[in-house]
Amino acid sequence: MDISRVIYHIKNDNLSKEEIIEYLNIPQKFIISNAIIKLLKLKMDDKRIIKKLVDLTKYNGKEHEFTESITLRHLATAALFIINTSDSEREYGRLNSTYNDGDKQKTIHAIEILKDLCRV
Repeated sequence: MDISRVIYHIKNDNLSKEEIIEYLNIPQKFIISNAIIKLLKLKMDDKRIIKKLVDLTKYNGKEHEFTESITLRHLATAALFIINTSDSEREYGRLNSTYNDGDKQKTIHAIEILKDLCRV
């Protein structure tokens, strides 16, 4: 799989909700992160997306790490905060209450990064 081609497709094509959800299922952190950005830009917020973001919070290892030790866990949790529906707020609060102070700070930083990238 040509990762740069997939990312280009995510960034530049009109994608359906189903296509974006499929990209969230590809086990590659750069594809997943770009799919998260796309769904936030398109203001997608249905229950399937929220469930998938919650599932992505399990990815917190070194192989899921970006800059400043921010992982897919932090990006997915930040996306739940930004989506701002009752379901996403409930999941954000539930997850955040289980995080240590370091993970909470990384999530706050991820929120700032995603808001900037998505101009939310």
